[in-house]
Amino acid sequence: MGMKSPFVRLWVSELMLGQMLEGLESREEVWSKTADWHRGELADSLFQIEESTDEAEARTISEFYAEIISTLRKQWSAQQRVRVEKVGKPPSEGLSSGWCLFVHSVCDGFSPVECDGEGRVVIYATRRAAEEAWAEDQIDRLEEFLRGEREGEETDSGFCVVGVEVQADGTVCDEEGGEWR
Repeated sequence: MGMKSPFVRLWVSELMLGQMLEGLESREEVWSKTADWHRGELADSLFQIEESTDEAEARTISEFYAEIISTLRKQWSAQQRVRVEKVGKPPSEGLSSGWCLFVHSVCDGFSPVECDGEGRVVIYATRRAAEEAWAEDQIDRLEEFLRGEREGEETDSGFCVVGVEVQADGTVCDEEGGEWR
């Protein structure tokens, strides 16, 4: 079906996404069975079909649900790959290198921008992964500007991508010798 319409960026938990997919899969199944009923192939006599004019309409709706499900699963998979690129926990031995998003502020000086749910600095395994996180933030800021939620001069986050080393104790060191836990 492939509807051409503006894209929407949603931020939901994995649990919420799982529930959304389950609901969409249920709807896809209902429409698929409705198409089967129109063809005289539905074996479940207790199944309540959806209101539709014919098998083609029901099949088209079923396929559109399948397309939505596929799109969400592909995007979820791509986000999981990016998450895998994050170093996450400190290595058990020696140093490990990675990339962080940093910002310079008057109060805190040069410091990391992101922390995980446990308060650890988020480290990306590749410069590309860190740059993608930076780009996503910039896109969010620009979209907020376009919706009138942010002033134009506020669209630049001031973030930059910086190479870091992660020590065995979890201390993150930047190129200038700054340290964070």
